[in-house]
Amino acid sequence: MRLIASPWLEPEDIEAFKKGYAARDDILERALVRQFKDELLDEASPIIRHRLECIAWLIAEERLDIKVACPSHNLLGSGLGIYHEKIGLFFDAAGNCVAFTGSPNETVGGLVSNFESMDVYFSWDDLHGRVERKKTNFERLWDNLTSGLNILEFPVAAKRRLLRFRPQTRPEVDPESDIASKASVFGKGLRRRKNIDIPSDIKLRHYQEAACEAWMSNQGRGLLTMATGSGKTITALASVVRILKEQSNLFVVVATPFQHLVDQWADEARRFGFQPILAYQSRQVWESLLNSRTLDYNLGNRENVFLITTHSTFIADAMQESLSRVKRSSLLVVDEVHHLGATEGRKNLPEVFSYRMGLSATPKRWFDEEGTTALEEYFGSAVFEFTLKEAIAEGCLSKYITLCLSN
Repeated sequence: MRLIASPWLEPEDIEAFKKGYAARDDILERALVRQFKDELLDEASPIIRHRLECIAWLIAEERLDIKVACPSHNLLGSGLGIYHEKIGLFFDAAGNCVAFTGSPNETVGGLVSNFESMDVYFSWDDLHGRVERKKTNFERLWDNLTSGLNILEFPVAAKRRLLRFRPQTRPEVDPESDIASKASVFGKGLRRRKNIDIPSDIKLRHYQEAACEAWMSNQGRGLLTMATGSGKTITALASVVRILKEQSNLFVVVATPFQHLVDQWADEARRFGFQPILAYQSRQVWESLLNSRTLDYNLGNRENVFLITTHSTFIADAMQESLSRVKRSSLLVVDEVHHLGATEGRKNLPEVFSYRMGLSATPKRWFDEEGTTALEEYFGSAVFEFTLKEAIAEGCLSKYITLCLSN
């Protein structure tokens, strides 16, 4: 097999190409090696890892050669990002050829959501010479004779990383051929829930236990009105654990108003055993990983997905489209929920979530009864309240000292 594919270039890679900051081959090698970072591969789904094993086996057996296509310098300047052509040629021992060209990607969007097409031609009935033209075009592409593209050898460093996936024996089973048999195919490779529980060094306070119980008793919906600093994050994560003790799967989305809160939530979520996806930068950073885990979750290959994002990213079209694909049990937790009561926020609260939790010390929006009503209709009314006065009396918050300053 001969394969030509485009690398994923970050904006800084393209800028380096355009301005000549480094040799073209070096930039390309860094871009490809980045795709095989250990932390990304550790999080890869069983299906993705199986695909990597197949590619690694083919390379090791010298049955597959890979080259990389990259737009030439002048096209990068015009905004062309990747080589995106979809063509293929199959030959038999007698030299007969089947050629295809089409648009589908092997993604949820390409295979399920989009309206796509593909054309197929065969050499034994090719009056217009389409197959011969495609053969010629591919050979020119392979030999780096196609205008506007640079065809480069697959970097040695990236190949070494890829070959780490080489299996001991030839892969013979397609893990997607029978969803029901996945457990026998993957064995330990299935994304089973591991050590998800309340950490041993955390003991819930009685009011946190009460908040969890009130929310669970309300069918997993409602607003928790808790004073700032009283442990809303721990309460929410403890509730997630309780759900997972009652059922085997859950897709969790946490939305916070600010980026630094995403990081804080991520630190706590990891303590509880989750492996969160963080989505508060460009969609290129998180979208592919989220869609891959969503597909695994829908197929039953993964028992939980944990996404943490900002309010602005959560209500954006790209995130809304990704979350619309969730087909199994799901939970939305919104920190500082009163922020989403604004017009733009409340019109982008998806119905996909079976469980909903809103957190805030002040869930009622000042001078905005319509926004407050919209939040209560979506999340449910307040099911638990723990005021600042109560938090101080409990000793979990310090007393306030009021200072009066005058000129």
